Amino acid sequence: MTIVAPIMGFVLANYMFFAGVPEMLRCKRNATLGTFNPRPFPVVLANCVSWIIYSTLISDYFLFFANAPGSMVGMYFTLVGYGLSANGSALREDLERSAMALMFALLAVALYLGLVASADDAGADHRQLVMGLFCNGVLLVYYASPLGTLRDVLAKKDASSLSGNMALANAVNGAAWFVYGAALGDAYLMAPNGVGAVLGAVQLALVHRYPAKRTVTSPAPSSWGSQQDLLEMGARSARDGSAGGTGGSARPAPPGSALAAVGAALSRESLDGASRL
Repeated sequence: MTIVAPIMGFVLANYMFFAGVPEMLRCKRNATLGTFNPRPFPVVLANCVSWIIYSTLISDYFLFFANAPGSMVGMYFTLVGYGLSANGSALREDLERSAMALMFALLAVALYLGLVASADDAGADHRQLVMGLFCNGVLLVYYASPLGTLRDVLAKKDASSLSGNMALANAVNGAAWFVYGAALGDAYLMAPNGVGAVLGAVQLALVHRYPAKRTVTSPAPSSWGSQQDLLEMGARSARDGSAGGTGGSARPAPPGSALAAVGAALSRESLDGASRL
């Protein structure tokens, strides 16, 4: 399982990351975001960079290469999203605040691990502890993004705002990285990805329990949205391409390092709310 599990995690994580690229390229060509909401991508970037740093501490190539592509996607989406957002808009301000806050946190951890801990002759276990806890915190923020959508589903007894395919990908991705963490005896890999697998399973159960209704009432928009839209954008773009259009797309979802993540992204109604900002 030290080979099969991380390979599964690598494939699923990067599938979810790159699925939104064609949609973003289309937004860039059209010089407008439309309904595309880039808010989750500073978190995707920070999540991937955090796990890359962690992978260097434990000398794990699987973890590094599972998150390296996601860090590039997170950076690109954040920059393009910021450039296409209206000057002075709430969206641009949100991107500025989240990007700066996450960068400050990463710099603080780098300062401690690279200088303070070195001066105190802290051992490898202590460095792994600090970075592991930081990675867990960022990844749990990523995984928590669909909680608002789950509340709406339970309240309205309608799971039309959830993607069964994405929920399955989240569950399997989280489970794969959980198994890999268990094989390595690494609690920092196991804990957040176990949570991600459970959340994916919960979403699958809700999709089965409350199938989409014919007439759907749009849920209230949220600033972070749910993790399904990247996948939906991929399916929409693929349909457009087959009909003679351009583009294609799909979800974040942290990724088993990043892990499973990701994600993050947003329900169609959340995206519509963001486009009106």
